[in-house]
Amino acid sequence: MCMSSEQNLHAGHRERMIEKFLINKDALSDHEVLEMLLFYALPRINTNDIAHRLINTFGSLEKVFAADKKQLITVKGVGDRAAVQIMLVGNIFKRLQHAQPEEVKLNNFLALREYLPGLFENKSIEQFLIILLDKNFKVIAKHYYTDNSRSTVSADIPELASLLTLYKVENVLLAHNHPSGDSAPSESDDNTTAQVAMICSMHGKRLVDHVIVGDKIYSYRNSGKLDRILKLANINNITY
Repeated sequence: MCMSSEQNLHAGHRERMIEKFLINKDALSDHEVLEMLLFYALPRINTNDIAHRLINTFGSLEKVFAADKKQLITVKGVGDRAAVQIMLVGNIFKRLQHAQPEEVKLNNFLALREYLPGLFENKSIEQFLIILLDKNFKVIAKHYYTDNSRSTVSADIPELASLLTLYKVENVLLAHNHPSGDSAPSESDDNTTAQVAMICSMHGKRLVDHVIVGDKIYSYRNSGKLDRILKLANINNITY
């Protein structure tokens, strides 16, 4: 079935809005943000007018997201589905406001020794953890990996490459546990460290340490092993 000229115009407008958002998320006005959100609840309706009515009714974008269903559906064009979507985003926004940022600074071995064991407490299988740090060594994000084995696990190298571009990362810290209690590194641990070091080097980031948590704490940096791996993994040292 062919689309009418009005439907084509409508679809083209949505595509332009999405493209504008992807180019610069901050370029959208409050009503445009709301208009885009309503695209997905109201796929066949011009949501521009509805967004304007919502802003005018409640006074601000923040108050729109704070409104309840009974209030929202009084606005012309807002049905149950759109009201629930707006309320859901409002609830997410509220949760994020109450979430406390993790003010952890991992700039020395003492800080690592105090922080890392708790992340692997009562873990019966081996887990690998990538911790992304800013330039001041504060934690930006943590990503766990596991293959449900007690004794073997490794980082997801392709995903790490994506994470390094997604976040404003300056430093990367690796950590994993040895449920056996023996924190000595294996050949597989060495290979994973080298792979991650290479990925970090390719993206202009710094691998600051790889720590193994067992009955004791093993640090690749403190052992001197990390420096040797970094020299081999540094792409600036590769000659042809």
